[in-house]
Amino acid sequence: MIFWRNLMRTKVRSLLTLFGVTVGTAVFVSIASLTLDMQTQFAYTTAAYNTEVMIGSGNALTPFRSRITPHQIEALKTTLQQTVLPMVIGITPLNASRKAPVLGISTTGLGMIPVVGGRALAQDKPEILIGVLCAELSQLKVGDSVMLGKVEYVAVGLFRSGSRYVDSGIIANLEQARQILGRGAHQDYFNMALVQTGNKIATARVIEQVKQHFPKLRAQPTMEFSGIVRIMRTMETTTWSIGVIALLGAAIVVANTLVMVVSERTRELGVLLAIGWSPWLVLRMLFAEIIALCLAGTLLGNIAAQGLVSLLVHVHPSGPGWNLPTEIAPLAAFASLGAAVLIALLAMLWPANIVYRLKPAQALRHA
Repeated sequence: MIFWRNLMRTKVRSLLTLFGVTVGTAVFVSIASLTLDMQTQFAYTTAAYNTEVMIGSGNALTPFRSRITPHQIEALKTTLQQTVLPMVIGITPLNASRKAPVLGISTTGLGMIPVVGGRALAQDKPEILIGVLCAELSQLKVGDSVMLGKVEYVAVGLFRSGSRYVDSGIIANLEQARQILGRGAHQDYFNMALVQTGNKIATARVIEQVKQHFPKLRAQPTMEFSGIVRIMRTMETTTWSIGVIALLGAAIVVANTLVMVVSERTRELGVLLAIGWSPWLVLRMLFAEIIALCLAGTLLGNIAAQGLVSLLVHVHPSGPGWNLPTEIAPLAAFASLGAAVLIALLAMLWPANIVYRLKPAQALRHA
């Protein structure tokens, strides 16, 4: 094929262009996959309890910094005439190498947690539920004991919520979660309160009541909690910006290659025009060359992104229980293919302008 022979005429340049597209695609797909996965996990985390409204302190940027007093919880119950489920959230060292999320939930709320092994928590006993991912990462199983703080707790049940963040942690009742997190009597507060309304009309009414009667608190639909939204917007802006910059870098490499090709092969293009080729046929040949490089680079970039994600999963340090995705996001892979086609089309703009203005006689005199 003509386009393949043309690519092989300048092997080094073609390989460098292929490398540039591969790197740009790998960075874009990796970052996009991480961002999309975090969005999904935050959504699952907030929805894991089948509640429609989440209440926190109005000035809190994250659930960890939110503070709701027991008095406010009682006032919420009286005002809303709804079941209000207080919750504490924190991070605790699970062993020497790993930390895990801790969720403390009221007795009523514990009934919403799907236990897939063992049994539910008993009252007033040092017991915990462990997430399926926590069990896998920490090699814990039902019946094992683990020292949390100064107390030994027995893992009596295994739960699965659908959120990797939640499933990589442990769940206890409110009082025991306080002890695990080291909160003394002077830290008598909850992080969040969950309200199960049942429908959108009741959800809107609860949010409006909190706004009117509790100016220091903020109530929003669970999936739109302000702290999560702010975090995700910041992360989205940063990561997508890096990804777009990587793609722009790839586009510049491709455009530069195509401009050099047209400049070096002006005489050849003039011959083609002189023997009857139309500018469209010439551009189609050039487009075939550049789209081949872009698609090949995109394919290699997706493979490299999968390798990078797998490497990150293998070597990333255990932080606050967050677990990275093991596969690239299909949406990111499809977006990279679309970006490859777009890059090829944009790179053709300047060569197209040159070819359509090129006169065969002028091109044949080109050195």
